[in-house]
Amino acid sequence: MILTISGLNAHGLFGPDYYQYEYVQIKNDIRNYLFNHSKIKKVLIGMTSGIELLAGLAVIEFNEDFGKRIELECVIPRKDDIKSTYTEQETLIYNEIIKNSDIITDLSSTNSLYKLNGIFERNRYMVFNSNRVLAYWDEHKFNSLVFKMIQYAESNNTKITIVNPFNLDRRYEY
Repeated sequence: MILTISGLNAHGLFGPDYYQYEYVQIKNDIRNYLFNHSKIKKVLIGMTSGIELLAGLAVIEFNEDFGKRIELECVIPRKDDIKSTYTEQETLIYNEIIKNSDIITDLSSTNSLYKLNGIFERNRYMVFNSNRVLAYWDEHKFNSLVFKMIQYAESNNTKITIVNPFNLDRRYEY
């Protein structure tokens, strides 16, 4: 199984400190998901702040801790300007994920219109190339990019698990 993990960015969550309790809980939730779904062979992440950086760390740690090999593909939107929005900590995390990834897909170099539609193209690529989406969404931000990914996954009959990052016990399977 190929899994896409996406979710709200750091500004929509708990801010840019990835070592605080709430982020550790989310990262552990992702690790538990990987552990409980043993058929996952590959994970795609979009490399934006928040959930996607946590997911990259979770996959790397999972592979190290369990000796399992889940392939990690980083789908990079707007390569030239995404890192300009990162904090110093996010830049370090980004570099660690890139160093430990198996595949780096830079969609910004494949399409001249990418600057206009970059995140939407990234979302389509990730949904099209996976069997399931694990989305950390708060059930309220209907204009968020993660909600748009959920909609796209639904329209493509891709299986979806939605987890509320503010209450990890609230999860839905579609």
